[in-house]
Amino acid sequence: LEQVGTKGLVQDETNSNIYYYKGTNDEVTNNHLWYGGHHWRIMEIDTEANTLLLVSQQPLTSIHSSSAVWTSQKEYENSYVNTWLNEYFYNSLDGSIQNNIKDNTFNVGIYTDVDEITTNQKVGLLDADQYTKSGGQNSYLDIKDTFLLGNRSDSTYIRIVFYTGRFDVYNPSHVITGILPNGAAIRPVIKISDITITEGDGTLESNYKVADKSSNTSNIQVGEYIKVPYSGSDSACG
Repeated sequence: LEQVGTKGLVQDETNSNIYYYKGTNDEVTNNHLWYGGHHWRIMEIDTEANTLLLVSQQPLTSIHSSSAVWTSQKEYENSYVNTWLNEYFYNSLDGSIQNNIKDNTFNVGIYTDVDEITTNQKVGLLDADQYTKSGGQNSYLDIKDTFLLGNRSDSTYIRIVFYTGRFDVYNPSHVITGILPNGAAIRPVIKISDITITEGDGTLESNYKVADKSSNTSNIQVGEYIKVPYSGSDSACG
């Protein structure tokens, strides 16, 4: 499989098994997935590991992220937002959904070096590099709503995407003083595997829907259900 074009479903330049979505909602129209009772956008496909990386289409809650900016793995893992993601949200999902969520490495370091701090979790947050890779302000991830990223800007501020689509910052201590009384909007990120898409075409009007994998069927790669670019006469992406 080879990269075709620069928008839609694009092959990663450093790993030929990885495809990711890049572009605006007009350019990325077929990565909507209804899964576990939530509306997700597929960000990335790993055709070797047979996994999909998902981010919720809209924020699922707004909470105080932490008592202070995290500067270590332990501080992030003890934060309010990580507790909400991996205890409250994860435990709210059906057991079959929980079993299909893979452990994933989330980059929660400073935005200039997002993998400065990493954590291995079931549920995490989007990082600044992923947002930029998708097209940033000109991407389907720009939902015209302010939401939290997993990165810090410095020892005082946490990185966010502002409702305009550009990067911005907020100080978690300001939530305590009432400057941001509603906290930060949260869009969970999960990685799932071994799914069978049973209906839908991936559009907003017809989200992909999945069925539990049957025990008497062989593994089928997600690339067989979600078209990936290839070298041939069909140059369509996605």
